[in-house]
Amino acid sequence: MHALEVAAAMSSLESRTYASHESFVLFLSRGLAAPECNPWVVGQGVGGVRSDFLWRAHRVVGEVDGEIKYLDPYRDASDTLLAEKRRQERIEDEDYVVVRWNGREVRREPDAVIERILRASMRAHRMYGAPLLRCDPAAIPDLGGTPHGLRSR
Repeated sequence: MHALEVAAAMSSLESRTYASHESFVLFLSRGLAAPECNPWVVGQGVGGVRSDFLWRAHRVVGEVDGEIKYLDPYRDASDTLLAEKRRQERIEDEDYVVVRWNGREVRREPDAVIERILRASMRAHRMYGAPLLRCDPAAIPDLGGTPHGLRSR
């Protein structure tokens, strides 16, 4: 993947969180296949469900959990948690495996995040026969020495 392909893929992140951007850079820096960003997984529009990341062929959905939604002073945290659980069930009902992490983990424990995604892919493989996600060092993008932690060839 070259710089233009990376830029095109990152443009689909729209106005998502900094943790989403960090996550995407982590995936690329480890040679993980670039996921779809913010796709509809269940339906579309009102009543539909979007995810942060989707590896569609691999049946894996990635969710970056931000603390802000659970700390909203105008909404009860238990209601938020129950709504999030129902949302995840709707995704799982479409035969996807959901994997979650937060921004702190991306920064402090990136290997654990990647390992969690790969384990989710193994579950999807066992459950649905989906192809396995793998980290491919040859797929690490050449960004000409940019300071994003990605390797320059």
